[in-house]
Amino acid sequence: MDYLGTFGTILFGALSIYFFFRSQTIKRPLFVYQTDLLQTKNHPEISIIFRKNQIHNLSRAYILFCNKGNKEIRNNDLPTSKYPTIIFQDNVKVLSVNKTAISSEENNFQIILSGNKVEIRFDYMNQNDGVVFEVLYDSDTEELPAKLNAPFIGISKISLDIYKSDYKKSETIGGLVAGSLLFGLPSIIMISNIIKQLPELPSITIIIVCPFLLALFIISTWKLLRDYFKYSLPLFAKSYFKK
Repeated sequence: MDYLGTFGTILFGALSIYFFFRSQTIKRPLFVYQTDLLQTKNHPEISIIFRKNQIHNLSRAYILFCNKGNKEIRNNDLPTSKYPTIIFQDNVKVLSVNKTAISSEENNFQIILSGNKVEIRFDYMNQNDGVVFEVLYDSDTEELPAKLNAPFIGISKISLDIYKSDYKKSETIGGLVAGSLLFGLPSIIMISNIIKQLPELPSITIIIVCPFLLALFIISTWKLLRDYFKYSLPLFAKSYFKK
C-alpha cells in the first residue's frame, strides 16, 4: 500500500478544507457597547435638569456598529425603510445622541433619535467601516437597558453585546492552548517520528490519524483567531472603549 500517497491525500484534503473556509466572503455586522454612570441620585447636591425635568441617574453609552466581515454591507441588505434600531426600555429617558467617530464620510452615517429609539442609517460599509455614537440616558444599570432590532437579510444571530476585551483575549488564549495540546502537539510528534523512521514507512494508523489531528488543529486555530479579530475594535473606535 502506498502509505505516503495516502498521507499526502489526507493532508491535501485537510489543507483544502482550511483554504475553503479561508476563502469564504461573509458580511458580519457587529454591535458592541460600553456604559459609564456619570451622575447618580447618591449625590443630591448635584442637580441635572433636562428640559425642565430632573435627571437622577445620568448614564452614557458608547455604541459601535461596524462590519467585521470581508464582504461589503449595503443599505439594501435591509428591508425597505428598516434600518438597525436600538430600542430602549419604556421606563428609560433617552436624552441625547451624538455621532462621535466614523470610518469615512462616504459611508454617510446618520444617527436619528425618535422617542426611545435610536436609528442608524448608512449607505454602505466595507470591512472595518463603521460608526461610534454616544447616547445619554437616565438609568443606573451597567447593562444597556435596550434591545437591538437589525433585520439584515440573510444574516442571523445579530446581538448588541457589552464590550469585554479581556474576556475575549483569555478565551482565545485558552482555546489556542487547548487546541495545541489536543491536536497540534500530537500531530507534530507523529510527523517527527515519521521523519525519523524514513525511509521506513509508518503504520497506517499514523498515516490516517496524523493528518486528521493536523486538520483539526489548523481549523480550530483559524476559527479562534477569526472570532478574536471579529471582536477587535477598528482603529477609529479604539479611543472610546476601555480595555
